[in-house]
Amino acid sequence: MGLVQSHFAGMLAVPPKGDAREGSPISGDPAPTVQNFCTATLVEVAQKRKFCEDQDSALGPPTKIPRGTSLVLKTSSVSVQQIPLTTPSLKRKSSEDQDLSLGPPAKVPRTSSLISPRGYSCFIWRLPNELLGHITTFLPPNSLLALTQVCQLLKEIAAPRYFLLLGFDTPQSNYLSLDDRGCEALLLWRRTRAFAVPNSLYFSVSRTTTDDHLYALRTFFESLTGSKIICQVHLLLFSGPDKPSHSFLRLLECIRGSGCKELTCHGLPWGEGPRICRGKGAFVCNTEIESLELSSSLFFTSMSIAFTLSTLRSAPLVNLRLTNTALTAVQWTKFLGDLRLRSLRSLEIEATCPAHSLVEFLSRHQVKTLTIISGTARCSSLPRSPLRHARPTALLSSLTRLDGPPSYILSLLRYAYIPGTLEYLGLRLGASSFTDCFLSDVLLCTEHLPGVNELSVRIPAEADLRALALPENRARTCLVRVKDLTLWILNSESDVNAILQCARWLPTFPEIEDLYLCAGTSRSDDELAHLFRSFSPSSSLGITVLRV
Repeated sequence: MGLVQSHFAGMLAVPPKGDAREGSPISGDPAPTVQNFCTATLVEVAQKRKFCEDQDSALGPPTKIPRGTSLVLKTSSVSVQQIPLTTPSLKRKSSEDQDLSLGPPAKVPRTSSLISPRGYSCFIWRLPNELLGHITTFLPPNSLLALTQVCQLLKEIAAPRYFLLLGFDTPQSNYLSLDDRGCEALLLWRRTRAFAVPNSLYFSVSRTTTDDHLYALRTFFESLTGSKIICQVHLLLFSGPDKPSHSFLRLLECIRGSGCKELTCHGLPWGEGPRICRGKGAFVCNTEIESLELSSSLFFTSMSIAFTLSTLRSAPLVNLRLTNTALTAVQWTKFLGDLRLRSLRSLEIEATCPAHSLVEFLSRHQVKTLTIISGTARCSSLPRSPLRHARPTALLSSLTRLDGPPSYILSLLRYAYIPGTLEYLGLRLGASSFTDCFLSDVLLCTEHLPGVNELSVRIPAEADLRALALPENRARTCLVRVKDLTLWILNSESDVNAILQCARWLPTFPEIEDLYLCAGTSRSDDELAHLFRSFSPSSSLGITVLRV
């Protein structure tokens, strides 16, 4: 149906609908063109509506046409009485004259965007990437950060300069080290093409670390999904914080649930531990941590003890290290009394833990390696024969490696019996001997552990040189058949007499086959080997010198 627009708005001339309802066309009719179809002149709207309504009522209801029937429209000329046009109003005429005086509308040129969809671009993209990179050297960090958010190309060009200003070193291998400012660049590095998931991450926390830095690191861990997992996470807490915050605990929970296998937290004992170590808010969580080290009192406060206990109870721990906890003997007893670690095989614990509480804990687990860290704590002096009237009540048959101070090991043997399954014994001597002779301390421990084949003795730099000498009544022969002996002489550079005193110990071990000497002396390897062979009862002694 054709429509003709008149000078007046809203007035249309429409041909009648009667002929459109008929069937096939009559032969001899002209071809259906626009002129034949729309020959009507303009009429008033009221007359046109009335004419259409009369025609529809005369035709009756519409005929139903079956599906599949083709329809052909029949066109005919329509005669409509002509109505003279009225004169437009003065208001409309004045507006039309004003439009004519202004002339045709001006064409506004289209402004192209930074990158046009049709391929047209501004002059910036015609510059080489080397020149764009040179331009970024004149921008401050805030402008560089804004530039990285424009597009992918500018992000890759401006990101290296931004990392350089913040002191962020992108890892070339599987090692990533972070500080406070590195956290600001971490999320940008995550979105670049150079990003690769590191195997180990080290984060140094200081007193200047804010909640924003911790939030950025937590967001980074949350973005790692699927196979993108950082296996080892190390938190260095030597410079802070003094106490745990909510942001710090949320970061720990995010790391715990990220799928990492090893979580290490190094720190110092900042204060006293909680009065009661039973975490009421502890719960079971999803974690895959197999190796956990908590060497800071931050994890044993009333605010963080719930995180510590829930991690210990939920994680499939194989290796566990608990040092610098600032816990008292009573707190250690309560803390270890609630733990059940089925997969635990290696345990490192500080010497402030009571020996009887530790033996009770070991009796419930299959620990193979036990290490006692002395730290700043000192064990009380023991008599020369502390086990003569002792009656051990616990059997530690799974223990194969034992390392710690001689005084604590002797206290441990008061409550536990270790059969011949123990293969390695490491003795960490202190600044002084509780028997006035270091060699006597060593023999007291070895005579109750008959299965030891490998013995390691560590002599600290602050050790008393007079305690290294042989006892006045001459040392007795070691009853244990030690095959491998390792001597750590850490004060050998300051006093050469320490090496000579330790060389006189060799006759005490008649069945020794291999000697490993770890020293920092300026003497050559041949001189040291000749010195120790001169005191060895065996001429076929193998000597290996390791520099420390």
